[in-house]
Amino acid sequence: MLTLSIKSVGPIRLETSKDIKISKTVLYGYNGAGKSCIIRVLAMFLCGEECVPELGKEGMDTFKKSLDVRLTSKSGFIGFKYEYVAGDNNEVKFRGNVINRELIQRYIGSYRVARVLTDHLYFGSSEVVNVFDTYKLLEVLEDVEFIEKVRDFFKYLDPGVSDFYYKKFKDSENGKWLPIELLPYGYKRALTLLYAVDKYDAVFIEGFETGLHVDLIRELIDFISENYKDKVVVIEAHLGTLLRFSLMREWYVYYISREGIEEINLQRLHTMELFSRELEALKS
Repeated sequence: MLTLSIKSVGPIRLETSKDIKISKTVLYGYNGAGKSCIIRVLAMFLCGEECVPELGKEGMDTFKKSLDVRLTSKSGFIGFKYEYVAGDNNEVKFRGNVINRELIQRYIGSYRVARVLTDHLYFGSSEVVNVFDTYKLLEVLEDVEFIEKVRDFFKYLDPGVSDFYYKKFKDSENGKWLPIELLPYGYKRALTLLYAVDKYDAVFIEGFETGLHVDLIRELIDFISENYKDKVVVIEAHLGTLLRFSLMREWYVYYISREGIEEINLQRLHTMELFSRELEALKS
């Protein structure tokens, strides 16, 4: 298992370092709390700065000034405070301004890293899937082995999709084959999320809940938990329902704020102000 130790990152400033277990992990908190910044650090340490292309050079330089972090694995560690450091057995064996894949592999391990930014799946700086790009979506559907794995997932949704074939999907209710352009948006996103987890070793997901109703969120968490036990999946979350489903599946869940990082369980979830406000909103 990987462990990310944080003292400062983005807007987060802590008195002492806090650890986050990186496995099946959910980051929960207000907008602007620093959840995306944590995901960017993970991408940097597992893949390199090229895996955070949205910052650009100036943005990356500014972002790095906020960092006092370390990622630890069985093989060693990589950290950043003013510069990169890497080593093993608490002994620093590298210092420098740039980290490369060779150092990542030596001190952390070899990971194929993907990021899902709402409607887009990226491998490094290259877009692999865009839910609104039919041609890229068709590349997913042409992966016969993957479609075989997820066929049952879609079959039992309500409404269900009983099959995929080339440019079409089969509606379970009426038995008709329809063009893939008519596949519901939430199902396109579910397809993209599952493809990312299937094909890559570590997947960082921002905007997870977008376009997903509560039952689809639960089905995704259950399916990933059952079928991809060895994958690293880190989700940025805004809804308490996702947290509940994740905790029931024994994911690690953390409440992120600018002043603190707290690991939470089901009992603690129901006493949290942010979650309580969600419940109040549903009642009003």
